[in-house]
Amino acid sequence: MAVISGRPVIALRGSVPAYRDLKNGYKGADVEQLQQGLREAGYSVADSTGVYGASTQAAVKQLFIDKDFEPALEAADALESPNGPHTTGTRKPIGPRKVVVLRSSEVVFVPEFPARVLEVKATLGSEVKGTLLRLATGELVVTGSLQPSDRRLVKAGSQAKIASPASGTPIKASVRSIGPYSVPEPTSPEGSEEQTEPQQEPGHPITVRSLKPLSTRLTGQEVQVSIDGTPTDGPVLVVPASAIYAAADGSTQVIKMAPDGRQTRVTVTTGATGTGYVEISGTGLAEGDQVVVGAK
Repeated sequence: MAVISGRPVIALRGSVPAYRDLKNGYKGADVEQLQQGLREAGYSVADSTGVYGASTQAAVKQLFIDKDFEPALEAADALESPNGPHTTGTRKPIGPRKVVVLRSSEVVFVPEFPARVLEVKATLGSEVKGTLLRLATGELVVTGSLQPSDRRLVKAGSQAKIASPASGTPIKASVRSIGPYSVPEPTSPEGSEEQTEPQQEPGHPITVRSLKPLSTRLTGQEVQVSIDGTPTDGPVLVVPASAIYAAADGSTQVIKMAPDGRQTRVTVTTGATGTGYVEISGTGLAEGDQVVVGAK
């Protein structure tokens, strides 16, 4: 919910924009959408489908009260027939009566929930112009970055698990998509020339989706994702991850230790990683060779 000039803008589920004020007796698809949105929000509506009657007005009134606002009211016809609209009788004055009006400026319909606020383009006391805020809708997903060395072991559809202090036990998930390698660019806050660090590391952008909807408590939180990678094409040579280091010339090397204690630097190409080991390829190393661990 947003507040503009002291009045609320309340979000309900729906796909048709609010294009008119809804008053007593109005009918249409927009009224039907309102009724459905109110029911999904937990309010009871007994009016005929698509009719803005007393029950729908009562639900709108309670919605506003629950948000700590008074609903908009409008005077109804001061003369009403005690016998109903389809009978004859004498009309007599019964005094002014107030009905609930839903202003189009005080409700916004969002196609999907949950919805997350991505950007607010107004500040307290400022004049609202154009877009007030941007929303992201739909089920929560996890995004991250996959290192090139792991890319060939992971594919769309791979099984995964999501873990965080807020979620408790790991949540079953699967890899939804993997993008091409990219280096995110730093962004600058609006009106500032200072650049911030990119929120995502260089690598292959990856999206992971849980098999069941994630709790909204995880919105914006950091989580840990473990992915069941596919096996390599065959046996590979591996060394402990702490044996890998970057040389001054930019190459990746390990230090091979001979039985007599002599040390030889060997340039290697790294591949898949897992359980603390890194796949390597190159000449000068073979199965059973010893390497120095933790060297700088």
